Amino acid sequence: MHYILIRELRKSIRGFVKNGEVVIKAPYFVPQRVIDNFFAKHRDYFAAKLYPTYIYYLGKAYKIASIEEGYRLVDEHFLSDRYLEDNLALFYKTQAKEYLPGRVEMLASKFGDRYAKVHITAAKTRWGSCSSKGNINLSYRLMMLPPGTIDYVIIHELCHLHHFNHSKAFWKLVQQRCKDYKQHENELKKFAKFL
Repeated sequence: MHYILIRELRKSIRGFVKNGEVVIKAPYFVPQRVIDNFFAKHRDYFAAKLYPTYIYYLGKAYKIASIEEGYRLVDEHFLSDRYLEDNLALFYKTQAKEYLPGRVEMLASKFGDRYAKVHITAAKTRWGSCSSKGNINLSYRLMMLPPGTIDYVIIHELCHLHHFNHSKAFWKLVQQRCKDYKQHENELKKFAKFL
């Protein structure tokens, strides 16, 4: 396994997989041996990203199998051509646009919350957010999670309509609406490695 090195004005080293290649971005001043050590330390992560054997959809694992063209979910398999990364993103986005707005509407109605709009995003560093304008922003990557954990993320963001912080009052409201929220927080940590 090898990597593509991009040196640029930045403060830290970052590695990711894009289009079947490991890419490492590093500051100009970082010595090559430090970059090589970074790569070695994260080799297992890069290998899992380069050669995934399964994907998650609504909390269930599906084995990845090859087809000539396109993608589809069939029984216990996610079938994809050689553009797995792009196909998976498109699959999750499509599913998210169909599934998430309805869940937000249902949960907001259940709790008597009023929100402005639901936006489906490509965020990699957060599952969701709530803007000061009352917009609920949800990453399409939520579609990897079990339905109950997806609902927890939505409940979390709806609670921000009342408390735009993570104060004790906010967490009290979260707990009132989702008794097992700590279990869902643990589930989010488990799935964070797939972002």
